[in-house]
Amino acid sequence: MNAKYEYLDLLKRKLDPSQKAACCRTENTIVAAGAGSGKTQVLATRFAWLVMSKEIPASKILTLTFTKKAAAEMYSRIYSTLKFFADNEAIPQKERSLAKKAAADFSQVHIQTLDSYCASVVKQAANRYGIKPDFSGNEEGDDLSLEAFRFVLENKDNFAIKFYSENTADLQDFAQKFFAEVVEKYSSLAEEDTAFYENFIKQVYLIAFGWNSEIQTMIANIKALRGAVDDAGEESVNEYFVSLSDVLSDIPELFEITDPYLMVKDRTIYDKCTEVFEWVNKLLAVKTTKRKQTYKTASDIQKCLCDIEKLSAIYSFIKECEYLKEYIRLLDLFASDYKTKKRAAGNLSFKDILDLTLKILVEQEDIRTQEKNAYSKIMIDEFQDNNRKNRDLLFLLSEEYGTFTKIPDYKNNPDAIQKALVNNLEKEKLFFVGDEKQSIYKFRDADVSVFNQLKEDLKTTPVQMVYNYRSSG
Repeated sequence: MNAKYEYLDLLKRKLDPSQKAACCRTENTIVAAGAGSGKTQVLATRFAWLVMSKEIPASKILTLTFTKKAAAEMYSRIYSTLKFFADNEAIPQKERSLAKKAAADFSQVHIQTLDSYCASVVKQAANRYGIKPDFSGNEEGDDLSLEAFRFVLENKDNFAIKFYSENTADLQDFAQKFFAEVVEKYSSLAEEDTAFYENFIKQVYLIAFGWNSEIQTMIANIKALRGAVDDAGEESVNEYFVSLSDVLSDIPELFEITDPYLMVKDRTIYDKCTEVFEWVNKLLAVKTTKRKQTYKTASDIQKCLCDIEKLSAIYSFIKECEYLKEYIRLLDLFASDYKTKKRAAGNLSFKDILDLTLKILVEQEDIRTQEKNAYSKIMIDEFQDNNRKNRDLLFLLSEEYGTFTKIPDYKNNPDAIQKALVNNLEKEKLFFVGDEKQSIYKFRDADVSVFNQLKEDLKTTPVQMVYNYRSSG
């Protein structure tokens, strides 16, 4: 490697072995770059190396980072690195000419934040999704909070809002927590207007399944408890066993929920669940005497009967189901109205832009093909502060040329894009840099586990940059 790329050794700050190994890798690469290990220099040098030794046009390299400040620094460092090689007479003529051309055409390079890149994709397809192409990207803010408060005031007599706000002194605070924050975190312009309700119905079916599973466990354990009481013998019968026998002889109907949707529209399900839940609490309330028992104590019963906390959570959902359904209907209505206003104003959140970018690249074959073909190499910095959607975006841009993988279930399955494309990626296109110890953007849904998962996704071992040039001994 040193003999092949001798010109790299002319840099004022010479690359150490781990930096050079990272810089000159051709296959899809993950670089684990610790604090002060020189990752910006590696990214800048790699950009120049791709131009000079791999003859990749500078405009065909997409360089992404997380913040505007980092993008500005990257822009400056890459340009100064290219200028160094272009102006240095010790550089071989071919490589020097390529560096000169890249420096001269530097206005055409794509060094930007991930948000900026996503906005450029959305602008191409904005009209297809009813969005003004001259939209602006911002964080959700006071407008959302104000709209939520106005919506709650208009619907303050609704039975669901009355139910959930009865213990809330401040309606504005209720509007913020139950509407503004939920829409900000879980809704975007890429979602259907009934997205909350569709997810609610899925939850209804999961709750029904959970109830049925717990009932089966309960039936088995009740049989065991009955047998234990019967086998205890007369000499062991005392207040504890008598109380236990009384409760076990008064078992309610332990029914299964055969039609989950009945939870939403039929109070009979709630009444039956209440009867079962109250009976379980009676059973768990049976107290042991101080006398030594020949079988299970009340705490043993609590462990073997069922997971009472899980049953309690299921029961709470069923108890509130009709209120939840109405609240979800209002949530969809509010989200739909708010999204209509955002489209009209052209004021999109960063979440809107990212979600729309994924939607566009999944659904619009012409744009995905165009974006794939636009870049031969992709480098992304600070990937520990990214998430699954950011990874999926890069996988879509790195899908093998000439293919278009359909991903129909990506909205319902958060891993659908990754599973569909992980074995269908270009082998020499991606270059990730990150450090799991420096993940600081969890508040923006950063998920460091996605960075750690990359080594399995790409079937490669990360290059470790271990030297620290920032700190003294």
